[in-house]
Amino acid sequence: MHFYHSDQVLQDDAFDIDHIGRYLLVLAPSEKYCTIAVFDTNQARCVCLEYYETTRERNRNQENIAEKVKHLIQSHRFIGAGYWKKVLLIVDNPVFTYLPSEYFDEQHALPLLKLNVQVDLKQSYIQYSEIEKTKSHCIFSVEKNLSDIIELTYQNAPVAYTHQSTAFIKGLLNKNDTHKDILQVFFNENAIIIAQVAEQKLLFVNHYRFHQKEDIIYFILAIAKAKNIKRKTLQVCLHGKIKEDSSVVALLRRYVTRIDFGYRPEDINFGYRFAETEPHEFFDIYGAYFQ
Repeated sequence: MHFYHSDQVLQDDAFDIDHIGRYLLVLAPSEKYCTIAVFDTNQARCVCLEYYETTRERNRNQENIAEKVKHLIQSHRFIGAGYWKKVLLIVDNPVFTYLPSEYFDEQHALPLLKLNVQVDLKQSYIQYSEIEKTKSHCIFSVEKNLSDIIELTYQNAPVAYTHQSTAFIKGLLNKNDTHKDILQVFFNENAIIIAQVAEQKLLFVNHYRFHQKEDIIYFILAIAKAKNIKRKTLQVCLHGKIKEDSSVVALLRRYVTRIDFGYRPEDINFGYRFAETEPHEFFDIYGAYFQ
């Protein structure tokens, strides 16, 4: 029985497994889904995008993420290959924090993270990544079993880690239409990331779990108030797994006049096959290209 079933597979005509040495492989697993992307770093082109969901027959909490990823790697037609230019794992969890780079110290990464969230060192490693444009660092945890599988599988390629919020922010930093009155919102299954980016500065970022659509509205309006954004100038830009005709968007329109949807980064090339996806849908995956 498969842990994941294929929901969407897009492969560019330019994809060539013989060119794996110049390809960046991005893996973004979670309890419910796993997204795979391949970027040709020579051409700044996304040549493959695959989206998988957990099979209905298997309780998604019965197997941990590491076991699901291991099975997918073993059964997949090419991601188990070893000689990628680079392999990047996107971590999607609430165990993260940001701080200015001037205050970051690798030796004190754990206590810095513990100041903000609880950390289970029996189950997790500590990782960090830098956002050079904003002169900030993100410290986060990654599941030990998952990291061990990735490191063992890709012993012949450089392996890097980034938090989903960091990939999201790096994508935003490559847009030209960010300013302080725009709240950027990224949608996961039962959580959102809200960020505020202006003039190449990270002004705010946080992760919120929600149980109903009213929670989402509350978080957005509460942050706008805390950041002194007036209701008449507030703009909200939506990214990720959110549809324009969803009930969430309909409710949000009652409170926010200006709602936009994100778009693919202009610095990455996409073939015609990617027209099958919404431009705002995989924004974190595309942002990961800028690591």
